[in-house]
Amino acid sequence: MEPIERARRDRDAVFGVAQEPDQGARDLATAGPDAAEPRRRMFTPFLMEDQQRAATLAEHFAAQANAQPQASDAERLALVMDTARGLADRGEIGLAQHALGLFLTHHPLGQTMSVPSLLKRTAIAAQAAAPLPVETLGSHADGEEAKLDWFREDPLLNEHHEHWHWVYPNRRGEGEPIYKVKERHGELFYYMHQQMLARYDVERIAVGLGKVAAITNYNAPLGHGYDPGQLSQYGFQVRATDSVMVPFREITPDVEAGFREGLDRAIGDRAMKKPDGAIVPLDGHAGSNVLGLTSETTEATVDRAYGNHHGNGHVLIGDLDRNPGVILSPSTAIRDPAFWRWHRHVDDLHFRYQDGLDAHAFDDAPPVDLTGLTVAFERDHPGSDQDGVDLTQSAAAALGGASNVTLETTMRTGAYQLLTGNRYRYEFLTHTPFFVAIRLHNRDAAAKAVTLRLFLIPDQFFDVDADPTTVDGRQMRRFSIELDKVRLDVPSGQQVFGRSGRQMSIIRRPAIVDPVEVVDIDGGQLGGDARTCTCGWPYGLFLPRTTETGMSFKLFAMVTDNDTDKVGSQKRCGSMSFCGVGDEYPDARPMGYPFDRRFGDPFADIVARHPNMMMIPLVIKRVDATAPVAKTSRLSRSEHLTEHSLVAGDIPQIEDCYHCLRTDHARKRHEIQFDTVDKSMQERRFGHYRFETICGLFFRGIEGERNGRHLTCPDVDGRVRDD
Repeated sequence: MEPIERARRDRDAVFGVAQEPDQGARDLATAGPDAAEPRRRMFTPFLMEDQQRAATLAEHFAAQANAQPQASDAERLALVMDTARGLADRGEIGLAQHALGLFLTHHPLGQTMSVPSLLKRTAIAAQAAAPLPVETLGSHADGEEAKLDWFREDPLLNEHHEHWHWVYPNRRGEGEPIYKVKERHGELFYYMHQQMLARYDVERIAVGLGKVAAITNYNAPLGHGYDPGQLSQYGFQVRATDSVMVPFREITPDVEAGFREGLDRAIGDRAMKKPDGAIVPLDGHAGSNVLGLTSETTEATVDRAYGNHHGNGHVLIGDLDRNPGVILSPSTAIRDPAFWRWHRHVDDLHFRYQDGLDAHAFDDAPPVDLTGLTVAFERDHPGSDQDGVDLTQSAAAALGGASNVTLETTMRTGAYQLLTGNRYRYEFLTHTPFFVAIRLHNRDAAAKAVTLRLFLIPDQFFDVDADPTTVDGRQMRRFSIELDKVRLDVPSGQQVFGRSGRQMSIIRRPAIVDPVEVVDIDGGQLGGDARTCTCGWPYGLFLPRTTETGMSFKLFAMVTDNDTDKVGSQKRCGSMSFCGVGDEYPDARPMGYPFDRRFGDPFADIVARHPNMMMIPLVIKRVDATAPVAKTSRLSRSEHLTEHSLVAGDIPQIEDCYHCLRTDHARKRHEIQFDTVDKSMQERRFGHYRFETICGLFFRGIEGERNGRHLTCPDVDGRVRDD
C-alpha cells in the first residue's frame, strides 16, 4: 500500500470513517478502551488539562514529521497517522482526534491532507449502530426547543464551530510550539459566538420562541434537555430536561460563581491584575481581547486565578464524569440548547464591558458617500451567478430598475451516500442566490480605498428609531448581523459595485452553495489554504430562515477609510470576518464596528447625518419547498427529451429538481436521465427552473407518467457522493 493510502486509511480510522477496515482492526466508530484497562473519562478540550495534552500530542506529531526531512510528505504523514491510530486503538479516541485536528490545521503537512468532513463523520455515525438504507441521527432537543433542531444540527454549522476551535486553540503544549495564540483571539472568541447568538435569536422568534435566556444561577435547572440519538455510540449520554450542573473534581458551581465574580469586578474596575500585582487596563476593543483571553483561559490569560470560566461551564453542563453530554466536544456542542444559554451568559459579561465604553464619534468618514443600495436576485441578471464574475453591469441595472425588497429562503433535505449504498439524511436551509448593489460617490479628485461594511438589522429586536439609551434600547445593537466587509477602490466620481453572497466575508470559502454537493477534500486539491476552508459561516445559513409570511429587516451599509481600517483582500479559503487571515485579524477597527458599543442617539438619526451610511428596508421570506430556490439543473445521458416532455402545465406536479448523482449505480437504479433538449428548450424557464443541455433531473418522491415513460424517482432531495 502506498504511503498516502496508509495515511488516509489510518486517519479515517482515527476519525471513525473507515468503511473498509483492515482485517482484524477494530471499528473505531464504536471502539472503546481495552476491557482490561480502567475506564477512561471522555476527552474534552474545554478542560484545561485536556487541551494541554492535545497540544502536546500535536507538537509530538510535528516533531515526528520534522525528524524525517529526507522522507516524502506522504511518508511523514503515514508515520504521524500510524502513531495517532495506535493511540486511538488504546481508547484515547477523542485525544487523538483533537490533536490530529490541531496538527493538520497548523502544520504545513495539512496542505496535503485534512480532517474528514464532519458531514461524512456524522453520516457514518448515523449508520454504525443500526445500518439501514436511509437513516438519520435521531438526535433532538426536548419539548419546544425541537423546533430549532434543524439549525443546531446543521452539519456545516457544527463543522464551522469545531474548526474554529482548531484554528484558535487556547494553549500550546510542552514541546516545540506549532502555533501561538493568535492576534485578537480573545476579542474574536466573543464576537464569533455573539454573532452565532444573534442569528439564533432571529430563528427563535421565527418559530414562536423567545430570545435565548442566559444561565445566571449555576445551581438552577438548565431547562430543555437533549437526546444525542446515534451520537451516543461516541459515549454521549442524554441530558435530561431540568438537569443541573454537575461538579467535576474541584470544578463546582460555587467555584465557577467565584470566577464570574472576579470577571465582574474586573469589568467594573476596568482593570485586571497579574499574579505580581501589576495592573492591566481594560479599554476599547483591546480590553475585549484581554477579557476574552482570560474568560477562555488561554495561555495569554492575565492570571489563572480568574479561572477557566467559559470552559468550566461546558464541563459542568456536560456532566463530564458520570453522564457526558454533547456540549463537551466542539464538533457537537451547539446541538444542545444549553450551549446557547451558556454562551448568552458568557456574552452578557462582555456586553456589560462594551456598554461602558464611550459611543463612537463617527468623525473619521472618508470623502466617499453612499448614494445607492439595493439587492437583486441572480436569476434576474443572466451571468451574475458565475463565480468571480464582475457584477458592475448587473449592479448598475439593479440600481436603475425597480427595487427588490424581498429575499427568499427554503428548507431542503439532503442525503450523504456512503460506499455501502446507505444514506444519511439531513435538513438544510438555503436561499435564492442574490447580490447587493452599491453606488458610491468619491468627492475627491484622487482614487480612494474604502471598507464596505454590510449588516442585517432585525426589526423585531432593533428599532432604529427607538431611544438607544434605555435599558431595552442598549440591548438592541447585540442583534445586528454582520454580512460582509471588503476593501473597495473607488475612482473619483460615481462608481457602482456588486457583492455576491458567495463572496461575503463571513462565508466559508469556497462557498458550499448546495450541501448535497459536498465532497471530502484533501489539502493538495486546494493548495495551502485548504486547512482553513472549513472555518466560516455556512452559505446556506447566510440569511435567517424566518417565516412564510416574512420578517422585516434593515440592510445597513457603511463605508469607512481603509487607510485606517487596513482591511485587505480575502483568501481563497475560510471566512475573513470569523476566522481572520493567517495569524492576523484584517481590520484595525473593533470587531462588529459600529455595533460594538452603545449609541447616544437613535440609529436612524445617526445614519441620516452621515453620508457614508445608508439603510434600506428588507423582507426575508421562507418559501414553500414546492417553490424551490432558483437553480440550474444538469441533464445526463440516456433518452431524448423534447419540448413536449415538460410543459408549463407539468411544473406544479414536479415537487423539485436536483442535481443527479452521475454514477452507474444511479443510472441503473433510477433510469431518469435525459440526453439533450431541443434548442428552443435550452433557455425556456418554467417557474424557477431553467433546463439546459448537460443536466440530470430528480423529481422528488413521485411516480408518474412523463411523455409515455414511467419514472420511479427516489424519495430524497439530493445526495452527496462519498469519494
